[in-house]
Amino acid sequence: MKQATIEERLINTTSDTIEKTTKRICDITAVVADEQTKLWQIVDKANRVQIQQNYYLKSVIDDENQSVIDCQHKMEDIITDMAKYRTITSFTTMTYTLNDLFDFIKSNYKR
Repeated sequence: MKQATIEERLINTTSDTIEKTTKRICDITAVVADEQTKLWQIVDKANRVQIQQNYYLKSVIDDENQSVIDCQHKMEDIITDMAKYRTITSFTTMTYTLNDLFDFIKSNYKR
């Protein structure tokens, strides 16, 4: 009889321990799942921010490239006009210095 009682207590204690351990594992699993969900939300938000930043950066680069292209066209026009101006006003020189170019720009292309 004593042997049966000891075995029964051992079984009950073991069952309780297994039940408590299982409950703790379930609780921990739920916490991990919640944290993983939060982490995925953070990753998703970071990805959206990165996409927005990439789009903005591409837009800025496109604008800068267009500005450079516009500036190149304007410089070509200025040099063409300057060449015409020099041809009309003076046949004495065919070389231009940067100062000549800047003076011409200042006098003819005011914003």
